[in-house]
Amino acid sequence: MEEHLRADALTHWDTMGSTLANIGPAFSIYVTIGAMAQLAGNASLYTIVLAGVVSVLLSALLGSYARRLPVAGSYVQYVAECLGYRFSIWTALMIFAGTVFEFGAVSSAMGRFVEASLNQAGLAIHWPYPIVSVIIVALAVVLVLRGVRLASRWILGALGFEVATLMAFVVWGVIHIQSQGGAHWRLFNPLLMPHPLASIAASFPVVFFLFMGWDNSASLAEETIQPRTGVRKSAVLGTIISGVVYLLASWVVLTIEPAVLAAKQPFPFASVTQRLMPPLTVFVFISSVTSTFGVLLAMLNARARILFGSGRAGILPSRLSRLSSTRVPFASVIALTILGTVILIGGYLAHAPQIVGLLAGVGTFYFMVVYALTAFAFPFFLRRRRETIRVWRHIALPYFVGAVLLIPMYATLVPNHAPSIGTVLIVLISLGAFAVYAVTRRSVVTAGAPSSVQEHG
Repeated sequence: MEEHLRADALTHWDTMGSTLANIGPAFSIYVTIGAMAQLAGNASLYTIVLAGVVSVLLSALLGSYARRLPVAGSYVQYVAECLGYRFSIWTALMIFAGTVFEFGAVSSAMGRFVEASLNQAGLAIHWPYPIVSVIIVALAVVLVLRGVRLASRWILGALGFEVATLMAFVVWGVIHIQSQGGAHWRLFNPLLMPHPLASIAASFPVVFFLFMGWDNSASLAEETIQPRTGVRKSAVLGTIISGVVYLLASWVVLTIEPAVLAAKQPFPFASVTQRLMPPLTVFVFISSVTSTFGVLLAMLNARARILFGSGRAGILPSRLSRLSSTRVPFASVIALTILGTVILIGGYLAHAPQIVGLLAGVGTFYFMVVYALTAFAFPFFLRRRRETIRVWRHIALPYFVGAVLLIPMYATLVPNHAPSIGTVLIVLISLGAFAVYAVTRRSVVTAGAPSSVQEHG
């Protein structure tokens, strides 16, 4: 008997909110802006624009897939439809591994943000940060297992607080800039960028991480009202809104605190608010926690459904398609939680100074591979509808996006022209495990979408 998720449980507002929360504007900009400024310098804002454009094009491409095949398995079943079973196995495994590593990175950052927030409030704790992370992860799991609608409400609440904090920061920052003699546009002046192309190429992988999560709505398609149109709207609008927030917030920070471009600061937002906006400081710290929690909740909610769809189609073990009484893929949720927690604790025990960046880099690499693969595969998706194919829209544009993604993929493995030993080693070990699974796996992929999806028309 085929397992079905709860149809029509989510509105377009729910999926757009989940997309924005998975992107995590506050979390992403807080952990990324320092590294972005170091790598891109005065080209930082141009890099955000480029990464945003690529993400919007990918969002539109995702919407085209979902319009014809709105299923929880999203990428995995898109690739199965385009390129066949073997490619879909590799896609599913890369999504599984990428999610586990991102889970480890986000939960690690969560524990550290909580620790920093308590220290800011004068309530210093002396526990290892994984203890705090595990407690919050357990809360996220409980919410996800209670049902997709309840989880979405919590996601929207976390998102609302972080967006309000960021907008207050931007407005306060603009007022301060105006009081100091008006707007400063030097960050947009290409003449002040000594090596703009090299700077953009070097920083693109870091900045692209800002937009990770834009694809959240696709895996919620089976539970969304009118998914054939809603997925594209949620993905595109969520990405555009995030890009605008990133541009404004980054412009304010880099204009007020130009030292960020020259000296490494772990939390530039904190230094700016503490110096110029003291009443907002506590909200910045709290939003770092709520935003990270929202990312974790939205990611677990959506990625578990990709594994569910893969298990239901026979691409991954069928046990991953088991549903709870609330129609939640509990087996996939538990599998991701256990493996992600193992990565979290392993990273802590390894005493790696940049463990969050390492785990996020590996996870992002795998998803960039999946994004590029689905872009290159898109013309095959339309092979049965050749009369609808437009060379520019359906071939040239997807291939351009896929080719652009090859640059950050290379830069992730070889940053600053020197191989990242940790990243390369983890990727090679993972690929070896993938190969063993792909060779030994013997299943038949279920063709098409479940009947409940077909009813959406």
